Amino acid sequence: MPHLLLLLPLLFLFPASSPLHTPYGSKAPYRLIGGDIREFKFPCKPTALYSLHRHGTRNIGEKHVKKINLLIKSLKEHYKSEGGPSPELSWILDFEHGHQPDKELVEEGYAELLGQGKRFAEAFPHLFAPSSPSSSSPSSSSSSSSSYNIEVGTTSKGRCASSALSFLHGALSSHYHILNESRVLDKEDVGRHCGALCGVYTPLSHPDPSTPALSFHHDQDALLRYYSACGRYKE
Repeated sequence: MPHLLLLLPLLFLFPASSPLHTPYGSKAPYRLIGGDIREFKFPCKPTALYSLHRHGTRNIGEKHVKKINLLIKSLKEHYKSEGGPSPELSWILDFEHGHQPDKELVEEGYAELLGQGKRFAEAFPHLFAPSSPSSSSPSSSSSSSSSYNIEVGTTSKGRCASSALSFLHGALSSHYHILNESRVLDKEDVGRHCGALCGVYTPLSHPDPSTPALSFHHDQDALLRYYSACGRYKE
């Protein structure tokens, strides 16, 4: 049975008794959360890994931008109504927040998941090592001499697919290609805020069949965003 790495836009949680357990918030940046998987002492040698991850830091949505705009408007009106009480606060008149309400992954988010990938690969090197395919394996590729026992799943959201690719880049660099067809790069919400970390897309933009293979499934909304199809939930 292959090892399975399931990468989802959720939280990676440790038991409350674990020294790595830290309360997570749905919007808490990873840089504010303690714990390092490499420091955990497992009582036995892990043979498989099932890991749940939240996507990395992203831009805010339209709802929060509206709240920020209302606050800025209120501050400006209050400043004017007071007749400019303090020259030190006059900057508020020209203040603009510059947030992009697209909910896309930002460079910090790429770095967060890339760092996680590196730490996980160091903690479980045998689970992230490629294995030679057997002649009877249906997933063996004639163009690849080996494959990873890794399977990745995300929602259709670009921030989740980009987070998964960042994790893989941290764990495997660009030394892999995917077995199944992936249209991640066709999405409008990927690759626009990756900055110096856009190399996470290299295995998709410039696939190398000679590298070990893995499976990447990026449209698993029925499993991961099931609530979006629930009318009662939306109401």
